[in-house]
Amino acid sequence: MTEYTHLFRVPARFATDHAERGLPTGTLVKANRSVHTYRCTTAQVEEWLSDAVYYSEAQGFDFPDQRIVIASARRTAFRAREWLAKWRRS
Repeated sequence: MTEYTHLFRVPARFATDHAERGLPTGTLVKANRSVHTYRCTTAQVEEWLSDAVYYSEAQGFDFPDQRIVIASARRTAFRAREWLAKWRRS
């Protein structure tokens, strides 16, 4: 069975952090200063969501740089939930 892929947009800060940790990202299609676009399978978007939820619910990060990553993770979690709701219906 062929697994379909679709475009998934991720805030750049979280995309960079996620990729630097060697987690599954999909295929990078386009990157600019604010958003990276990936071609992803459903399983890859679920991984993005899992990582984003972990970061967005993290406690104890008290460094300004980490606050930016946490805010970016929250946006990623929101986008991943929307994406999954859309493509699971299809």
